[in-house]
Amino acid sequence: MKNKVLVIDDNPEQVDFIKLVLEKDNYDIRAASDGKAGLALARSFKPDLILLDIMMPVEDGFAACKELKADANLKTVPVLIMTAIGDCLTDSNYAAEQGLELDSEEYLTKPINPDVLRAKVKELLAD
Repeated sequence: MKNKVLVIDDNPEQVDFIKLVLEKDNYDIRAASDGKAGLALARSFKPDLILLDIMMPVEDGFAACKELKADANLKTVPVLIMTAIGDCLTDSNYAAEQGLELDSEEYLTKPINPDVLRAKVKELLAD
């Protein structure tokens, strides 16, 4: 059975890139373009892994991650954060100002290296 991966990212080129990289490993991949749509799709698709962008319209990745981890049916699904603001994720001043609490398993900084992406996805799905 194929592992199911949900990509939540508002950049269509980024989504296409991720699909291109991961489809080689035979994953069932679905995508949503914002956090709110991503949460709805996560509830129906029941993914094995979620790749989540931070900066998105409607609902950003911080809010989406918090909601995912609060959902009894999704809280054990690993979340891999993808962001261009990687340095800010560990900056406590930034996090405090934004009220940000991320309970993700891992994060990658954009631009994403395809080999690193594939390795992280395999690692998270193996747990």
